[in-house]
Amino acid sequence: MNTETNIFRIANLAELSAEYRLYRVKGLSEGQEDYYRNLNTLVNRLSRQLQSPVTFLHREGSAFLVIREDGHKVETEHPVIGRTAYLEKGSGVLPLNFGKLDEQGMRIALRFIQFSIQGSLRNDYGLWQPSSGHPFYEKASRAVGNGAALHSGFLVRATALKDGGIGLCVDIQHTFLSAKPLPANLSKRDFAGYKASHAIYKFGHAWFDIQLAEWSELTVIEEKILDNGKRVNILEYLHAHCGTPLPPEVVRLSKDCAVVFYYNGRDEMRAAPSALCYPVLDPADPAIRRERRLTVLNPDDRRPQIKRFVKRYFSRLEFGSIPLKLADNAESIPTRTFRIPDLRFGGNAILSLRGTPGAKSTTLANLGRDRLNLLRDKSVGFFIQSPLQQQFFFMPETIRQSWGPEFLRQLCQMVDSLYPQELGYNPKLVPYDDRTGSAFFHQVQAIKAAAELHQVSSGFAVVMVHDPSPKRTRQHDELAACAIQTLYKDFDVRSGVIHTEVGSECYCLRSSGSGAPEYSLSQGKRGKFDGYLRGAAINKVLLTNEKWPFVIADAMHADLTIGVDVKSNYVGFTTIAKGGEYIDSRFASCRFAEQILADEFRKLLIEAVEVYSKKSGEFARSIAVYRDGRMFEQEQLGAHKALEFLINEGYVAPAATLTCLEIPKRSFTPLRLFEVGFDRANGRPHSSNPPVGRYYIANDSEGYVCSTGSPFDRQGTVNPLHVRKVFGPLSIDVCLEDIYWFTVLAWTRPEDCTRHPINIKINDRRLFEDAASYDEHELKTHEQETGR
Repeated sequence: MNTETNIFRIANLAELSAEYRLYRVKGLSEGQEDYYRNLNTLVNRLSRQLQSPVTFLHREGSAFLVIREDGHKVETEHPVIGRTAYLEKGSGVLPLNFGKLDEQGMRIALRFIQFSIQGSLRNDYGLWQPSSGHPFYEKASRAVGNGAALHSGFLVRATALKDGGIGLCVDIQHTFLSAKPLPANLSKRDFAGYKASHAIYKFGHAWFDIQLAEWSELTVIEEKILDNGKRVNILEYLHAHCGTPLPPEVVRLSKDCAVVFYYNGRDEMRAAPSALCYPVLDPADPAIRRERRLTVLNPDDRRPQIKRFVKRYFSRLEFGSIPLKLADNAESIPTRTFRIPDLRFGGNAILSLRGTPGAKSTTLANLGRDRLNLLRDKSVGFFIQSPLQQQFFFMPETIRQSWGPEFLRQLCQMVDSLYPQELGYNPKLVPYDDRTGSAFFHQVQAIKAAAELHQVSSGFAVVMVHDPSPKRTRQHDELAACAIQTLYKDFDVRSGVIHTEVGSECYCLRSSGSGAPEYSLSQGKRGKFDGYLRGAAINKVLLTNEKWPFVIADAMHADLTIGVDVKSNYVGFTTIAKGGEYIDSRFASCRFAEQILADEFRKLLIEAVEVYSKKSGEFARSIAVYRDGRMFEQEQLGAHKALEFLINEGYVAPAATLTCLEIPKRSFTPLRLFEVGFDRANGRPHSSNPPVGRYYIANDSEGYVCSTGSPFDRQGTVNPLHVRKVFGPLSIDVCLEDIYWFTVLAWTRPEDCTRHPINIKINDRRLFEDAASYDEHELKTHEQETGR
């Protein structure tokens, strides 16, 4: 077996070269609040205007735009947020030799190559791209589901290799479109159901994504637009600009076809015939929910499909006038795997894969099973074993009168089996009237009224809810978010939400032994129900109560790790030390929705470390920050200032260091790892998922680790966790090991593996509880109308 990537090396990199010019950016300074946002705006705007790659770099305290020298006329004055930026053209043209690249040259080269391959692929008639930077899909589709079309394609990213080379990382992607376009006779009333949704506009041979904004009462021959100074109708414009030969859907377009409007990337309104717009279907759409399995590819399917796309579409790639030559085979990497750390449970019991004296021994294949068994073992159990505080269970009245009491009885038994206590888990039942309305605010109002009636205060709760209506695609569950936040803010109750669907599916009404009617589990539902019940007990009761199941027994490289995330102007800092023995989460509002300003970051980081020092009496020597997503430059500045303060005030060791890392949930470079061997029975190569802990070091600041994989049985191909070191002295390999060890804390499903480190998962959980959005206006309007 060898470990293979999905990266194909550019074999003739030394033949490539380019010239570029630097333009000094004046009017922007690094201390400004929107400095980096404005720089990125300039880069994106000029790249679109010039149809050429643009990036930026810093030199001698100033920012410079890097623009490929192709004879472009570059405007020197650009309005940006809060000011005007001016570009000062550099005097000389600089050469870029792709065969010998330093760190700065590599960044420029990657941008130039990525731009070139995007352009080459856009010229292929068989492909379409929703928008720049997105995957390419084949125009040929497969009919699936109820009127859906499945398009297969690929995402490609230029990526640096450790030896200074460059490769193309290629992964399979899928998207679902409606098999039929919007109706040609689309009415204003019907359009209301599509407004703000996305569609693919098949503008001749070019297909691209649009967001439907408005409806026109005019047809394609009545609605007129300006084309080179002349007013023409939509049909005339299509025939003039769709290219030849015209696609059949343009040829047969009805003259009385309806017109819809959308906004382009420059925020200009544009018109399109409704019959050329194909709605984009979300994979969660009920019409194609069952078809999602077609997009889950096992390694033995994904790897040959990647090779098929590379062979079919990548042979015509060019950089300027030079063809790009790719290696025949994907890059292979050294087989390196992190070990599993020892885990500490209740009663100081240790679970070990390496035979630690006095520990219970296990194997990788039995790790999940043995973690769960130790939690069930009454002589071992959870690492945290303090008594539960006051508990409540909110239950819809209709469920209380049906299968609810039996469910609660079984949930109590499950909690007691995992977390035995002297008095047992016996939450106070709080029924609420769920018959007042179907909207989320009706149920929230009923939950709040029940909490007041039953004098709920200061504790923890499980809240069982119905879905008030079919969930809106890609939006949070408003009911769950609103219920959790209302109980915390108004009653000082931390809660977790469960839904009624599984119970309604698994319970049935039948005759008891005495002949009386009773609810019990349906035949064949025991396995599904037990798994669900265990998940509810762990996630909605015990983890909500901050009862941690097990921790890492081995010493880690960083003394203190702090997970950081932002959601909807709310920021979370979760600090972990001693492998999970010390956990502290703190949350606060921030001024921006997706980033933290320097002063905010400084304050929160100081607070987190200061509290740790005072509580533990220890002084961290090595601190690591795990930023969920991008760590913005303002955040980096705040981190540096915080460390300086902490050292000066004596809250950390005098020589303490800080290493900051980005851990995006979805990597820009879609790396996959395959274990490739030979199947003698079939006489062909065979691909499988790598084991958990397998890792790949891309360069000194980037690496990937398989936190999911063999032997944990999951469908699909492993998606390694991408880690990028922003700055700091810890090497990327030791950072990866710490992060991987934190993923071994699979608290939400002890029998399984988990993709993200536990401090990121805790942040996700709490930010949903405290910052997930719901329609506050709708809720307040209802409260005013009802006088509550």
